[in-house]
Amino acid sequence: MPFSVSLNRQQNSLQPLSYWYYNKPKISRIEPDYGPMSGNTKVVLKGSGFMPFDWRLDIDNRNDTFCNWGELGKTHAAVISSTEAECVSPANTMHLEYATLNLTLNNQNYTADDIRFLYYNPPKIMNAEPLLGPVRGGTEVNLWGA
Repeated sequence: MPFSVSLNRQQNSLQPLSYWYYNKPKISRIEPDYGPMSGNTKVVLKGSGFMPFDWRLDIDNRNDTFCNWGELGKTHAAVISSTEAECVSPANTMHLEYATLNLTLNNQNYTADDIRFLYYNPPKIMNAEPLLGPVRGGTEVNLWGA
């Protein structure tokens, strides 16, 4: 779509600008859909419409593509194909049970797919007994922790 700007509704800018429309991307599922509170989990988004300009080599929206983790903020997203993208989960410093994950291709408009990424506290082992056993295995080990 040709694009111009007017300040007085009479004269328009002369620069040849184009505005590109694209279908809104959709997230169907994410893998994995859970990770530790410390973050840093590589999450693969599956869906459609992730690469709307694959036929236009002069349009590069990589710097405007993000995963939005709700209250936890945004992380950069890498689009792999029209049906797959990747991003890394942020640390959950707010100790939320889950974050709602959305994708933006222009750093303004986000998907609204209600995809939840669950956070958990990793288990902590405080003690184990016994701490050794035969090479052939088969030893029952008791664990204490949280």
